[in-house]
Amino acid sequence: HPTQAWRPETIPGRLLHLFAHGRFFLTDCDLVGRSKLFVSLRQQAQMLSRTFDEAPDGLPRLKSAAAFALAGFCLGDARHAALGLKRLGLEIDRQILPDGGHIGRSPQTLLEAYRVLAMVQETLDAERAPTDPRLRGALDRMAPMLRFFRMGDGALAVFHGGGESNSRTLEATLDSDDALGR
Repeated sequence: HPTQAWRPETIPGRLLHLFAHGRFFLTDCDLVGRSKLFVSLRQQAQMLSRTFDEAPDGLPRLKSAAAFALAGFCLGDARHAALGLKRLGLEIDRQILPDGGHIGRSPQTLLEAYRVLAMVQETLDAERAPTDPRLRGALDRMAPMLRFFRMGDGALAVFHGGGESNSRTLEATLDSDDALGR
């Protein structure tokens, strides 16, 4: 069994955080440090490609597909990016319901899935890469569902294993949404 750091449900979270905050790390990083970071990213992406099917079903598998696609873009590997996007499309079909909810029905899980999918969409937009209609469609359905689950204080409803959320974080997440329906 791999150590906790190399488990298929751990690697995606680490990669997603690095992709979201990489500029913070790379701004003052020298050439040697930058090189080591990219070598590590390649190793983690390779491990993720080998262990993707072992990720627990649900949100961890969605995050694995998204992280693999983003790693492909970050590392300039078009084959990995395409494979990650293909896997992501399949997970969207399996996990994002026609009403925009996540199959687990947890508002917190829906928020996490939305944030990950929005990150992929932003990357595709920045790269001027074609978007899978399943990704755009999922985001367009998920945003109104997130708004539906908001309580009077602006935070998400707490049920199906979800925890309390920060209303400002939710508002910032939904600010980038084009589908303003409720």
